[in-house]
Amino acid sequence: MNIYTINLEILTPVFIGTGEELDALSYVLRNEGKQSFVYIVNSGKWFSDHSEEPDVYKTLREYNYIELRRILSRAKDIENYVKTKILVDTKELVSLYKDAINYKRNENELRINLLPRNPINGRCYIPGSSIKGSIRTAVGSFFAKAVEQQAENKCSKFEKKREECYSTFNKIIFGDAKQDVFKNLKISDALIPLDGTKIVKPVEVGLNENKTPAPKGYVEVITPFNGSHQSIKTKMCIGDFLELRLADNRKNFRELKKFQLKDIIFALNNFYIAKFDEEMEKFYNLPHLASIKNNLQSIVQKVNNLKNDSNKALIRIGHFSHVECVTWDEVRKPKGRKINNKNVYGTTRTLANGLYPFGWVLLSFEKGYDVENNEIFLEKEAENQEHRDFNDKLKTIKDDQSKNDDVLQSKLDTLNSRLHAIPQNQRAGSLPNIVNEILSQDDKEYKSKAKRIILSFIEEIGWKKKVKNKSWFKSLME
Repeated sequence: MNIYTINLEILTPVFIGTGEELDALSYVLRNEGKQSFVYIVNSGKWFSDHSEEPDVYKTLREYNYIELRRILSRAKDIENYVKTKILVDTKELVSLYKDAINYKRNENELRINLLPRNPINGRCYIPGSSIKGSIRTAVGSFFAKAVEQQAENKCSKFEKKREECYSTFNKIIFGDAKQDVFKNLKISDALIPLDGTKIVKPVEVGLNENKTPAPKGYVEVITPFNGSHQSIKTKMCIGDFLELRLADNRKNFRELKKFQLKDIIFALNNFYIAKFDEEMEKFYNLPHLASIKNNLQSIVQKVNNLKNDSNKALIRIGHFSHVECVTWDEVRKPKGRKINNKNVYGTTRTLANGLYPFGWVLLSFEKGYDVENNEIFLEKEAENQEHRDFNDKLKTIKDDQSKNDDVLQSKLDTLNSRLHAIPQNQRAGSLPNIVNEILSQDDKEYKSKAKRIILSFIEEIGWKKKVKNKSWFKSLME
């Protein structure tokens, strides 16, 4: 078995969908200086901890979603409930969020699709299966031409058209499920630096300048890194790619030779460089998309340099990679949408914030894999982040201590207002409920002072003799 380190250089934003969406009750959006961040929060715990506050209590009872979102967005202590934060790189989301908390937007407009995350530490990653799948597409397309005639001969009577023979091509090239040669290629998940993602808006553009774009939600992407980051690294193991023999009905055999890393690199560049060049020529040479071409000039140079480098390969990973990059050439021909009685595909591109295509990544390979050296920067980064988090927590604690008196007084003032707002004919039913709420509080200082406020109110309305034998009043006196 041969072991390699794969270095991944992110050329354009990468989005790998998981189906997990953040709704507007799962995050708040806050400004930090000139930047905006989405804070993913434990909203359930926040509402639980604040459920005794009158406005929260009332809104929870009514389950007024829009009002709950507004309350959460204005929470002063929300930093204590943050799981992680993500940079927002689209002004549209910031604007919509501001409108939403003023009741002007519906919930669906604020959903955000997230990258895969480790549930233990919250770290984003590129699944090894996504890298492997993109490699398989390139290798399969490369070999498809070599076995074209044999595959067509083997197609069943229900698979006469070449684009309907994919399963037969797949078996000849890779084998059936039991002997699939790609089982011998193993790629680990690739961890992303803590600040290596941001939220963008996918924007659809077309060959037709006047095409109305299909609306799309917001997505979290892996961003191209600046010089302060090392490249993303992961581990690849290439086992023995078995010689694949497949018998047909005439007892003849087809044998495919073994292939190695150099063959994988060749197949990747043969497939994806052509797709990159085709996309540049077909779309970004158009006058109305000229700005995209300008944005990609440095990437074009890197792709051109691949022709002189036998250790690097271009690949496209993740969602919005478009049909041409996820199907084999001349084997699986998608029908696309029907326009003027013709099936048409490949007439649009989806761009991050309307500026860059999604998914282009540059791979380079090193023999061997040193776990300590290749992952030490992530470990150090995690340690540094823990240190920063600790200092931030200390600052938060100090700030909270200085605010405690104000917060406590605010809660007591709210309780006092709530008591005096009870209609006279509802006091007999409301007072016991309020007392039970106060007695269930964990905050001893608040509980003690709140009890005195309630007793003072009872004295004020002249109810002391009336309620002195009530069990809730006796509990209040304890």
